[in-house]
Amino acid sequence: MQKPISEFRQAKDVWGAEPIWSSKVSDNPMGLAMFSSRGPTNDRRTKPEIVAPGTNILSIRSQDPKAEALWGIYNKDYVWSGGTSMATPLVAGAAVVTRQILQQKYNIQNPSAAVVKAALMNTAFDMYPGQYGEVGASRGQEILQRRPNSDEGYGRVDMKELTSRTLSVWDEKTWRYSGRYKKL
Repeated sequence: MQKPISEFRQAKDVWGAEPIWSSKVSDNPMGLAMFSSRGPTNDRRTKPEIVAPGTNILSIRSQDPKAEALWGIYNKDYVWSGGTSMATPLVAGAAVVTRQILQQKYNIQNPSAAVVKAALMNTAFDMYPGQYGEVGASRGQEILQRRPNSDEGYGRVDMKELTSRTLSVWDEKTWRYSGRYKKL
């Protein structure tokens, strides 16, 4: 369900400037949702570390008659939704597939969480400069520097890249490098 930003509650107070004001919530896959959290953290760590689509995601519809229609009804079983509640499961699913790839392709039977995270981050898609292009900060450029940055972290999860690329994998937990044992 594509809805102009100008139709959102409190949009004028929060996103009343161009180019966001006349955009739609998910009109360009190169963009980050305007309501996405940005970093850095108070102690200057880069956050987020990775991003995933989180707008206009088809989700299961509650059958409770009092349930809201979220972003809009698709049919009796599904609704459109968005936010962290939609992006997080996409990253979780990508992590599960990444773990399976590390087990099957690289023969790492129990890959550490750090290796799964590193594989996702190092194969992520750099979204720079964002949906409005290289127009400068004063004209609404969304992402001002290449990754890693405090807008997209290391980029958007990219399972095509992860599944097609050959990775050099080092997992200190198993002392394994690219499928071969290597002494430290």
